Amino acid sequence: MEGYRKVRPGEIEYVQLKDGKTRIHSKQEDLTFDVSSKQIRFKKGDKNYLLRRHYRSGITGNVHVIDMPYLESGEEHYNLSKGAFVIEL
Repeated sequence: MEGYRKVRPGEIEYVQLKDGKTRIHSKQEDLTFDVSSKQIRFKKGDKNYLLRRHYRSGITGNVHVIDMPYLESGEEHYNLSKGAFVIEL
């Protein structure tokens, strides 16, 4: 986390996501993460996100897709091999 603090200073809270739903309370809004072995889904504001952990992850609806670095990505996906995907909470 030290390397991350140098690039993104501020308050950092580490939250372990387990299978099922995890709710996080932030100053601006509550976030719910829906975790499975194939994907993690969450919503921030009016945007839906899908972290794809497996090729068989079901991409449905209007979502911003983030791929784990070991997955090949389509052009419209963001791949974590490019670096961190940051969303301000």
